[in-house]
Amino acid sequence: MAQRGRSDWERQLAAQRREAERQTREATRQAKEQQKAQQSAHITQQQRLAETKTAAVVEEVKLLDQVLVGVLNQPPITFDDLKVRPRIPPFQPGKLGTSLPAPGR
Repeated sequence: MAQRGRSDWERQLAAQRREAERQTREATRQAKEQQKAQQSAHITQQQRLAETKTAAVVEEVKLLDQVLVGVLNQPPITFDDLKVRPRIPPFQPGKLGTSLPAPGR
């Protein structure tokens, strides 16, 4: 009977060990699934961000195209057009423009 009791005990230990291993495998599987789900969500978020940025760049290119096409009807700019021409007002001396009478003796 002692032999049978030990055998039951060993079977019970083996069953507990198998159950612990099964729980470990299940926990590992769930962790992998969770990691996959997080990676999938991250990839989806990054794709949305990329699409948003791409749309913004497309709009910027459209705007630049409009600017470039709008300039085509303008006459070309020359170097002389870029020179600054000073605007000097005409000289108006005021009272100083009339000479003083000659000193008397």
